[in-house]
Amino acid sequence: MLKLWLGLALTADSSALFRDRNSFGMNLKRPSELYKHLRVSKRHILGKSHDDVVTSLPKDNDAPELESRLQFHKQFMIGAQNNRVGLGSSRKVQDTDILKSFIRQDENDKYKIHAMSLEMQIEWLDIEDFCIPLALKWRTLIHDWSPALLKFYLNAFQMTLPDQSNLVRWGKGTEKTCYICGKAVGTAKHLLVGCKVLLDSGQYSRRHDRVLEIIRFVREGTRAIKSNVKPYSILKAASDWTIMMDTYEKQYKIPEDICASASRPDIFLYSRILKRVVMIELTVPWETNIPKDHAIKVNKYYELTNELTRNRFVVDLYAVEVGARGITAKSLYNLLKDLGLSRTNINSFLERTSKAALVGSFQIWLGRERNLDSGGERITRTRHISVSTFVNFNRPYSSLENQHPKDHAIKINKYFEITNELTKNGFVVYLYALEVEARGITAKSLQPTPRSQVPDTVEAPFPATRWTRHPHSESMEFCEVFFRL
Repeated sequence: MLKLWLGLALTADSSALFRDRNSFGMNLKRPSELYKHLRVSKRHILGKSHDDVVTSLPKDNDAPELESRLQFHKQFMIGAQNNRVGLGSSRKVQDTDILKSFIRQDENDKYKIHAMSLEMQIEWLDIEDFCIPLALKWRTLIHDWSPALLKFYLNAFQMTLPDQSNLVRWGKGTEKTCYICGKAVGTAKHLLVGCKVLLDSGQYSRRHDRVLEIIRFVREGTRAIKSNVKPYSILKAASDWTIMMDTYEKQYKIPEDICASASRPDIFLYSRILKRVVMIELTVPWETNIPKDHAIKVNKYYELTNELTRNRFVVDLYAVEVGARGITAKSLYNLLKDLGLSRTNINSFLERTSKAALVGSFQIWLGRERNLDSGGERITRTRHISVSTFVNFNRPYSSLENQHPKDHAIKINKYFEITNELTKNGFVVYLYALEVEARGITAKSLQPTPRSQVPDTVEAPFPATRWTRHPHSESMEFCEVFFRL
């Protein structure tokens, strides 16, 4: 039921729903785990009773093991600090909370053992050393992400997107080759980071620049204002910082008095007073390729770094990575920390960059079947009303007039997700579900407004060039309701 609700494929590993966030899961609770929590808490409370009848009640099979682990923890681990509470903290932890943490740890260990037996859905074990798990908070899922975006993320991270390779594996397709480039196997990894046609058309560069716009701190070509923040920051000691940014549509050139070089990091900050340069190079790779791509970017600017050092500049080079599926690398966290951002601002920053990369990949995924020109834009143009719906023409006469409300509701619900997605992106959405019966009888959703009620000038929700008279009926006058042809 949860898979159906979230849009997960049937072959997806359900442990992604129940793993904790540090294990790249949604941190939901299994009913069986909650049942264990209640049993352990109840047994622990009854075990402290002074009534011999109560204490002699039969125990669960795993109760003795948990009790022994609790005693060991209280004897040897209770004074150890494993979080940010600080040394000397005397916050008392309830025994039941410790027992629940043992159960949660055992469940996570089971998920890891199960993941090792999988062939494709094991990547989260490979990236946990150098990536930061995505914080899937309920506030984010309800107010910030659309259901379609969440569905894409979960299936992309579990490698269960309906790409050509998976469709062949599931028996629903016959061709594995990517239909965009026609060379490699059409997997989600190839489509999102490895297709040569999408690279040449600028799709990957646009996603890259979307993330880069968030990492940019001030407008390029301007000077940053000196800040009085207390945390350490590499930008704090000077007020003449100048930032330049390299994008797909606009490039810059390093000033000759700083360095004569044709190299262009994504973000280039310099201060002539401090004789200091900060270079930031962003990559949006597949998450498992982050270590390799990090080393490539560092080596790419090795000569530029040496040249700036010979010119007596102090150089800070940051190669940061944001995964194509929205998983950020720890290198981005280190950059934000060195820039002096607070932990709250860092967490907010990571959420924004993750969503930017994920939305960019989602757009690439949605446009995988479009015809692309050299600029990467869709060539086709809309020549009809936004949503036009017709009932089944072969229904008997007695059922036709009763089908209009039913089919109208079905079509409204069909486009509910895309309407929410457009609204969250700041668009005003007009959705029209129109019904025309086979014999020419129109529903009220399509009936024209009487001419006496139509003003001389009515603003159309879409440009007039995108509207046309419907060819199936000469009596349809709904175009004239919005504008004069």
